[in-house]
Formats: sequence, C-alpha cells, structure tokens
Amino acid sequence: MQIFKMLKSFTYARQGFVKLLRSENNFQFHFLAAILVTVAGLYFRLTALEWLAVFTAIALVFSAEAFNTAIEKLADRISTEREEALADIKDVAAAGVLIVAILALVIGLSIFGPKVFQLIMNKS
Repeated sequence: MQIFKMLKSFTYARQGFVKLLRSENNFQFHFLAAILVTVAGLYFRLTALEWLAVFTAIALVFSAEAFNTAIEKLADRISTEREEALADIKDVAAAGVLIVAILALVIGLSIFGPKVFQLIMNKS
C-alpha cells in the first residue's frame, strides 16, 4: 500500500511542476535558462563535477521558485488586500529566489566563462 501512496505523491509533484511551468513567468524563464545551460554543457563537454554544480544550481533555483510561488499564493489566499506583513513575507520569499539565482549565475559564469573565453581566443 505504501508504494501506491508514494506514486500518488509523485503525481502531485509532477502536477505542481506543470502548473509552475504553465503559469509562472519567472519559472518559465528559469526553465528556458536551464535548457540553454544544459545544451551549452553538452557542447562544452562538462566534467561530472561541473554537471553536478550546474544541476544543483538548477534544482535550487527551481525549488526556490516553487517555494516562492507557494508562499505568494498562500499569502494571496489569506488576504486580497495589501497588508504590510504579507507584503514583507512575499518580498522576503522573492529575495530568497534572487539569492539562489545569483548563486546560479556565479556558478554558471565560473564554469562557462573560461570555456567561452577559450573558444573566443581559439577563433581569433
């Protein structure tokens, strides 16, 4: 019986992912960025450790976006009026996404920057 419960939870998680992808602009942006980074990683033949860093960054950004969206939807459900405390909660959740996105950018630049630079230098 536990296996069916677990499979059902995966179904809910997949539905949540699809909802994020269909309805959240920021998640769509991050998803497109993840696809482009993955293609670039294949082109540059990343090492296993580089893939680990890239996929960890992608997962962190996706997770932060999911948590932020959940918090925003919950706050909007609590009150449709602009309340200072709820606005602060939403702002802090958004800041969490920004922090993780900056980390992902730093990871991406540290991995792809030298490779792009080398590519440019070899073509000159």
